[in-house]
Amino acid sequence: MRDPEIQLWGGEAVLHDGVEIGEVRSAGYAHTLGGAVALCNVHAEVKIDKAFVENQNFEIDTAGLGSAANAYLRTPYDPTASRARLSFIYC
Repeated sequence: MRDPEIQLWGGEAVLHDGVEIGEVRSAGYAHTLGGAVALCNVHAEVKIDKAFVENQNFEIDTAGLGSAANAYLRTPYDPTASRARLSFIYC
């Protein structure tokens, strides 16, 4: 999630251009990333590949509001824990 204050529980709708395309299947808080993370099941009429994910806008429906989300095909894992040693400023 782009907003570090947003909390996810699972079951929230995943939106693409305001249309529901899936749901959050599992969610939690990632201290090393500084915000909520989720595994989502999505359905699209086109192949979901790296280009699709990088060039689209996704939101998670949180209490009726669309909250901007970053989408990844792979986990944003930090194996060296270098991000845990940095301070983050969110805009």
